[in-house]
Amino acid sequence: PDSCSLQEVEAVLKRFDEIRTQLPNAPDLQRQLKQLEGLVADSKELFEELVEQLCSGEAPKLISDGVKRRWASYVEETIRIQSPALRNSGRQYLDGNVNDFRARDAVHIRSTGPRIRRLCAERAHAMRLAHPEQVELIETQHRRRRNRLSARKLFAKAPELLKSLKPCWAMSPLVVSELLPPDKAFFDVVIFDEASQIVPFEAVTSILRGKQTIVAGDSKQLSPTSTSFFATKDDEDEITTSDDLEDDTFDAIDETESLLEAVKAVLPGQGVRTLSWHYRSEDERLIAFSNQHPELYGRRLVTAPSISVEPPFKYHLVEGALSDVTGKSPRGEIELTVHVAIAHLKQRPDLSLAVIALGSDHARNIQNEFDRQAGDDSSIALCPPGRPDEKFIIRHLESIQGDERDVVILSTGYGPREIGKLRFDFGPINSDKNLSGLRRLNVAVTRARKRVEVVSTINPYQYDDNRLNSVGVKGLIQYLRFVHSGGEDLGDLSVETVPMNPFEQDIYDSLREQGIEMVPQYGVSGYRLDFAVQHPDSPGRFILAIEADGASYHSSETARDRDRIRQAHLERLGWKFHRIWSTEWFCNKESELYLAKQAVEEAINAYKEEPELPQPEPEPELEKLVSFAPEKQGQEPSMPQLASIDDYGTEIADYIIWFCSDGILHSDDEIFEAVFTRLPFTRRGIRIANRIKDEINNLRSIGRIA
Repeated sequence: PDSCSLQEVEAVLKRFDEIRTQLPNAPDLQRQLKQLEGLVADSKELFEELVEQLCSGEAPKLISDGVKRRWASYVEETIRIQSPALRNSGRQYLDGNVNDFRARDAVHIRSTGPRIRRLCAERAHAMRLAHPEQVELIETQHRRRRNRLSARKLFAKAPELLKSLKPCWAMSPLVVSELLPPDKAFFDVVIFDEASQIVPFEAVTSILRGKQTIVAGDSKQLSPTSTSFFATKDDEDEITTSDDLEDDTFDAIDETESLLEAVKAVLPGQGVRTLSWHYRSEDERLIAFSNQHPELYGRRLVTAPSISVEPPFKYHLVEGALSDVTGKSPRGEIELTVHVAIAHLKQRPDLSLAVIALGSDHARNIQNEFDRQAGDDSSIALCPPGRPDEKFIIRHLESIQGDERDVVILSTGYGPREIGKLRFDFGPINSDKNLSGLRRLNVAVTRARKRVEVVSTINPYQYDDNRLNSVGVKGLIQYLRFVHSGGEDLGDLSVETVPMNPFEQDIYDSLREQGIEMVPQYGVSGYRLDFAVQHPDSPGRFILAIEADGASYHSSETARDRDRIRQAHLERLGWKFHRIWSTEWFCNKESELYLAKQAVEEAINAYKEEPELPQPEPEPELEKLVSFAPEKQGQEPSMPQLASIDDYGTEIADYIIWFCSDGILHSDDEIFEAVFTRLPFTRRGIRIANRIKDEINNLRSIGRIA
């Protein structure tokens, strides 16, 4: 315009020069602006805002996000309209489905035992009918008082009947060789448990007796020949050449490959399955060291966190005079270990206890001292009430595998040679061949359900990691630091922090605004609680687990893992449980916040400062142990007294059906005797016998009787 100054004209020209390459797009831009104006014709303010954002460079992301939100809402609404299941999938529907599944799954599990017993009984009954000669053989052998067939010969003559009567046989490989003939595969499946403890050549005879083999075991525990350490090399021999034990000191020990490792080497990847759920440790920190260690379970175990932040560990550092703390099996450590053990047995008799020593001589010394101090003290109960199988034990780590107790006291038994001089030789822990030292340590530190206490002259923080050349020794020092720190210090095995996703972050922020204190992603394994709610007056106690159906929920492989096992395991550990469904959160956020607050209040009201000690299960009453014979259905049919067997019509069949209506699997002989006693005849002629047998066979063939 004429009113423009020269400076303004120059500014416009300069701006045109800056956007010279974009000027050809001006006609298209003008047309798109007209289209945009038409789309938002009802809101001039929105159009002006969009144009302003376009000019500022902010609009593309805002428009993109807005379009995505509207598109997602449209798709979600369309799917809900088209799908009745999704249309009705509110909290009531989802909670109902989960509760119904849990109830049905529990019923299925409870009924599995009786169902299997019935199937086995039916199979045994069928074998009894199919092999009467084997029945006669077994009965004959049963009646004899001497000169009975050996077990091997008896099994060879009556394998079908014996297997049907006892479908599952538990034997060691040696007993298999002694009992079962070697000429064929007698069993459908041979299962090896604790296969890490079986030498391959010992298993061959058992494998030959089956058509299929299943091998189960933990390759991170002791191998079959590692338990011969103390017979192979005296762990009390002093190594005086160097404080730094050479890696190959124990290479002479024969660590023969186990059956488990041998099978893994020849099976394809899909032939190996890993059981990931860990149930023994009631506080997951008890298994955290082994679970996090890359040479052990490598974070593969699924565990559940404890309701308490109080550590399940205690470290007793032994200090004293030179003679009390130096050498192997130092006197001070023996006395303190026994003192801690006796104190536990007197103060917590409800919790079972084991003492594990790293050396065999140290275990013997602790046992002798315990016997001397405890003696015949009647106030010391060696096993919890109602659990005689969990008697107090003192073992060295080579003999503890397979045992577990509520509380474990780990006594290291390796003091320094002189004050201020660190020890680096720890007997079998130093062996790195096949990681046997680390595996021994793994066995020792995973025996406890509730608590571990360490008694040791070792201060693990005095060790320089650069001087720990043995995997086993480094693992021992790492574990001792872990216990010493109350479960906080895992060193380079530390647990990775898991960030919250946007859905979880929104829940966290919203609940915090309501005054609910909680810890997100609580836990130390791959499975974390989305949120653990703390008691407002006892921050060290958790009272409620809040979980959302986010990524971790959907990552579970099965509905049983996701909706029953995980929640049941948490409840067994003392957690209350509340679920937030994402669909409800997005659609009815205020209602979900109210329900979450209500769940927190209920958990607070139910919280007890000191939980009651578990009581032993009462002995079942005698009346409840008496089993009554099943009743027959309906009234007993009358049996007419006729002159000839040929005069009978359906009366015999009707009586057989009634006699078998109690569900018991009756043999042909039992049915025959029951029918014959109702007939008026005194002699069992051929025609009478054939008639009754024909009736039995006919009813079996048409499925009227089992």
